[in-house]
Amino acid sequence: MPPRKRLDSLSLYTLYYMAVVIISTVLVVYVARIQGFARIPYINGMIYASLGLGALFYLFTRKRVINAPRGALITALAALPVLCSTIIGIFNQNSIIYIISWTIYTYVGALLFFTSYTDRSSDEDSRSILTSPWLYIFACTLSIVSSISPEPLLPYPLMAAIFIFGASQNGSNTNRLASLLGLVFLHLDLTSFTPKLAMSRASLLSLVAAIGVVLLYRRRYGILLGLITCIFLAYVAAVTVDASALKPLPRNLREGAMLLRGARLEDNIATFQRFYEVEMVKRDFEGATVAEVVFGKGLGRTIDMSGSLDASVGNNALQGMRSVNNIHFLPVAVFHKYGLAGIFVIIFMILYPAKSFIKDALSGRIDDSALYLYIYIFTAIVFSASASNYFIANPYLPLAIGALAAARRKLISANGYRLTRAHPSSRKAPLHA
Repeated sequence: MPPRKRLDSLSLYTLYYMAVVIISTVLVVYVARIQGFARIPYINGMIYASLGLGALFYLFTRKRVINAPRGALITALAALPVLCSTIIGIFNQNSIIYIISWTIYTYVGALLFFTSYTDRSSDEDSRSILTSPWLYIFACTLSIVSSISPEPLLPYPLMAAIFIFGASQNGSNTNRLASLLGLVFLHLDLTSFTPKLAMSRASLLSLVAAIGVVLLYRRRYGILLGLITCIFLAYVAAVTVDASALKPLPRNLREGAMLLRGARLEDNIATFQRFYEVEMVKRDFEGATVAEVVFGKGLGRTIDMSGSLDASVGNNALQGMRSVNNIHFLPVAVFHKYGLAGIFVIIFMILYPAKSFIKDALSGRIDDSALYLYIYIFTAIVFSASASNYFIANPYLPLAIGALAAARRKLISANGYRLTRAHPSSRKAPLHA
């Protein structure tokens, strides 16, 4: 009997992350009984502590810190706005606890990027959990448990990416069935058989982005056109159906539909809150110095949300409604803390996978791991556009970007040329020839 192949690096990273998130959530929500938005700081703290220590151990025991000069340069440049923002935050006497937490978010993210980016081990004799039915059965089980529990056990972008990737696989009916069931339960509250809160505008847009990635890669342009048509028909329905037909929808979707029908922004509390945050940030930048425009108001900067009509914004604020750190819109949140320098870093983090996907999709240079990473990265980016916490306090995103860079490097190095699916005979000569 041949020896069982070990799991590849991406599988180990993903399983470790899933285990840390599930354990942290169970301890905070079901043992400490901290629920709602109040649970987020405690869960984030446990996750980042576990992942940060794990990444340090991995990097230094494998002696990989000095093996990626290009990655070191990229990380150093990305860390410059953080250093400047930290200094400004201290001089502006911003909240110390938020300065510490955001610094941890950034540097643990950099460690995780290094961990996956510098991975030069060969995965030829390994297996990926992405093809295993057990991953999708386990994820589907978690989705069912989350549909009857008050809090999700795993972040929405990760679950959605796993299910979309599993449903798009060829040759595995078990993977597809478990993934499709998981997607249904991910958006369903089994206690009342109604759409769950996760079924928001952000989640639907991120699902469309994930499906779009798969369709573009598979070159299913007809289906993609059909998806766009369905979106247009949904828009037409939202602005034409009777208002009473919108009542069963979750609040965010219902408010979005009402806004399309011409309702006043002030009458839709959840949506109005996000624009109220933008107004508070604009007020905070009145009289700002050049340094503050370039590098932001500093880490730990908060806004006064005591005038908000939505009292829930204070549930995730450790210091109450007058000192709220979380800002929903990603560009506004980044500009508030990091200024224009932070915006440029975010643009790079978005343009890199976008440009790489176009190149790889056209050349056919995508394997299962790379496709899954593309699906996750675009799902997370779209989802976090109006929920910035899923970008800023998301340790799996920098890890995924680093893993994508490593996967692309291995594919190019292994083949030595650009693969072309349509015309295999037209392959170019090896790059080293």
